[in-house]
Amino acid sequence: MILQKVDYQEFSGTASNWILKDLVLEKINLLVGKNATGKTRTINVISKLINILADKKISCISSMYCSVEFTDNHDSYNYTINIENDRVLEEKLCINKKVMLERNDNGKGKIWYSKANESMELQVPSNKLVIVSRWGDDIQHPYLRTLYNWVKATKKYEFGKIFDKDWGIPIVDMEIDLKNLDPHEITDPIWAFLAGCQEFGKIFQDKIISFMGCLDYKLDNIFLAPTPYLPELSQDGRPFLALQVNEIDRNCILYQNEMSNGMYGAFALVILIIYHYMKKSASTILIDDIGEGLDFDRSTKLIKLLIELAEKNDNIQLIMSTNDRYVMNNVPLKYWQVIQRSGGECQVYNYQNCKEKFDEFKYMGLNNFDFLATDYINSEWKKA
Repeated sequence: MILQKVDYQEFSGTASNWILKDLVLEKINLLVGKNATGKTRTINVISKLINILADKKISCISSMYCSVEFTDNHDSYNYTINIENDRVLEEKLCINKKVMLERNDNGKGKIWYSKANESMELQVPSNKLVIVSRWGDDIQHPYLRTLYNWVKATKKYEFGKIFDKDWGIPIVDMEIDLKNLDPHEITDPIWAFLAGCQEFGKIFQDKIISFMGCLDYKLDNIFLAPTPYLPELSQDGRPFLALQVNEIDRNCILYQNEMSNGMYGAFALVILIIYHYMKKSASTILIDDIGEGLDFDRSTKLIKLLIELAEKNDNIQLIMSTNDRYVMNNVPLKYWQVIQRSGGECQVYNYQNCKEKFDEFKYMGLNNFDFLATDYINSEWKKA
């Protein structure tokens, strides 16, 4: 399932109005732009939609209009929601342009029943989404399964921020059997490592070691063990377990707490991505500030490895953001999504909607970063 297009708006007609226009996505995407143009906010828009559909809640949503398009190589999906003050004003799902569900602000509408081969009337509370209330009904609404799987499989990571180096798991938790746990529930690198080792054994560890080796982190062992840097459990005094690696060049143990923020960010991300890749439970991967805290060489190597992974796997879509000029210089322009903001409106330019300017720049003899720094999109070019 590939997310193809996003249109978003909130607080229309007010000073807080914010609009995202023409975000047309490919399998691999790098969101770039000057500071405060909306890169992180764009990542958060997609994440916000996922959270609403996954958590089955619209509480605390003051204003949100979102229309998204998907494709699974067989069918095209268009889903639209409009929420104001915790109330759903509009909800509509079309598959191959056929209306499958539609409701209004009082919760009344129609939804397609596959078994009966017709649309039937429905009513849900005004603060509930129809699509969420029908998740799992594969008899009457089997067409929702693909979208549901995409929601569950989409992962968001804030590089270098979301992973806590000073956290471990109680020693007794190593006895928990994670093989049958829903992989979508595993969002922490320690649990992902434990689950991966239980199910895939040494192959899982070898893949992590190989991936880290490509980033010039030379390791020959990864394991969970007690560490002196974490406090004891208050219940029985037994220590926490944390990730530890053996570095080849030093021939000694490096605890997760001792790793640099950049190294641990890369290490944690690699564990999670390889786990979900091997479980085939990854779909759209969102990474904000990719490579933050890493040196130039390692950040570019990490991105190249992620791009190769996405290129080789039809089911993985990569959406990253960066503000690092060195990263931009090493990611082909064909993957760029250039965000420009004017007031509360964000316009996105890419190779699909601005092909002439992207192709023209190839012959300028400049670095990729100069495409952004010189505002080449708008130079001597009149939009149609």
